[in-house]
Amino acid sequence: MSALRRAFPALLLFLLLLPLWAGAVTAGNALRALPDAALLRYHTHSFSHTQLLQIEKSEGENERALPFSAFTQLDAQPVESKLYRRTVQADVLLFYGDLRRILRAVPEMEFVSSADETGCAVDRDTAFRLWGSAQVLGETLLFEGREYTVRAVFDAPEGTVALPVPTEGHGLSVLAVDTPEGRDARQQAEEFYRRHGLPAPDALTTGGWYGPVSRCLILLPALPLLAALLWGILRELWGMRRTPVLCALWCLAAAVLFWGLFHFSGFRLSLPPGLVPTRWSDFEFWRRLLEGWGENLQNALLTPVLAPDRLVGSALLRLLSCSFFAAADVIGMMILYYKYKKGR
Repeated sequence: MSALRRAFPALLLFLLLLPLWAGAVTAGNALRALPDAALLRYHTHSFSHTQLLQIEKSEGENERALPFSAFTQLDAQPVESKLYRRTVQADVLLFYGDLRRILRAVPEMEFVSSADETGCAVDRDTAFRLWGSAQVLGETLLFEGREYTVRAVFDAPEGTVALPVPTEGHGLSVLAVDTPEGRDARQQAEEFYRRHGLPAPDALTTGGWYGPVSRCLILLPALPLLAALLWGILRELWGMRRTPVLCALWCLAAAVLFWGLFHFSGFRLSLPPGLVPTRWSDFEFWRRLLEGWGENLQNALLTPVLAPDRLVGSALLRLLSCSFFAAADVIGMMILYYKYKKGR
């Protein structure tokens, strides 16, 4: 009974580790699955519906056409339920193109296009506040005297409503451009706005860091285990330093063990395509890469946070929380094991 009592905290930590690590894997895979898109943000310039149609037509004639959408955010706008005449405030995204390209951090987002001029999408929280339920497909939403039919409901950290931009009256200040995988997203975005004679954006952000960061954070809880395993092997090797044959056999066994761990886990040490130059002495490539990282960091700190940014930030926060708590859980189990072994 005393042995079971002593083992209970470690068992509890192990049971807690499973949902934490599963949550980290789920959130990390969701971030890794995000398409590598570039956001061209303008603070003093906007594009009308007519201009966007012209850009889309011109881009379609290009051999390497890049699909794009556009949006602007109106903070704390009154939206109304036609059925209950209930009004709440929400951030309104007026968009052009495919909404999934803008809300790319929403898993399994239903297709909503600005071609459907009467369709809209609302987040789950706003749906509950307006209609008292999340089953609101087909309900009618009122905004600025226009009627919109709810086509999709999605999860968002705050109240968000997405509406197709009217043909007149509003300009869109952010372009979301899909970039080919494995190519420099920043360079593709720069070629896009130059190709159409657009002004340089006030901020240009890319999402190429999602994959590498997510992969590292998913593996974070395994690092204490690997470190403990490596420390134990090194201690054994140090104790066998006077028996070279046995020491060599242990080295071979350790090498086979680590090779098996990496091979069967599917983990591969590789750089993202955007970090691999055509030649390693290409100093222009490294200059552009460092400038891009610096600009992304500056934009993240100074650019106003929009609804799509909050969605990505929420997913990243879930990943960070689950990964660090899972790593702390593993360290706690190792400490309990050390105390148990020392007390025997």
